[in-house]
Amino acid sequence: MKGNSMSVKHEAAQQLAMATPAGGVASLSLLGVDLPVLIQVGTLLLIALQVGFLVHKWVRMARSKEEACRSDND
Repeated sequence: MKGNSMSVKHEAAQQLAMATPAGGVASLSLLGVDLPVLIQVGTLLLIALQVGFLVHKWVRMARSKEEACRSDND
């Protein structure tokens, strides 16, 4: 019985996560924010997240190459 309640909680959490963006858009629309502004802000947020991910990836790759060079020289 516990396994079933866990899957129900998991399913509810997934459904809530999927509904969050739509709820945010609806709420901001009711507050008077235009849809084009929401799209621009969402696009800028997505670009910022992608740039942050790439910078993090490049830093991680540079550190691993640096550590590999150190271990080869030792």
